[in-house]
Amino acid sequence: MAAAKKIKRSNNKERGIALFIALFALLILSAIATGMMFMADTETAVNMNYRDAQTAYFGSMAGLEEGRERLRPGSASPVTAPTGMPSSSAPSNVVYIVNPGVAPGGAI
Repeated sequence: MAAAKKIKRSNNKERGIALFIALFALLILSAIATGMMFMADTETAVNMNYRDAQTAYFGSMAGLEEGRERLRPGSASPVTAPTGMPSSSAPSNVVYIVNPGVAPGGAI
């Protein structure tokens, strides 16, 4: 009988440890979940930046190809190449490549 009382007394010292372990495990799981959420958000932002960079790159390459095609002799909508260097007194030496199907100031 004395042994049973002795065991019961030693368990009284460990009464709150289960609650502490459960709260600590919940804290660790919450931290992991929050970290994964931020990683997913960062990955989405990186992918959006990559997509925007690719769109800008291929848009600029398309513009360069359009300019090369219009400067080529015999193209469908030719542009006459400038004969001299641009100057402040003669702004007519600048070549603007615009979409022929859009009114001036309209969206391209």
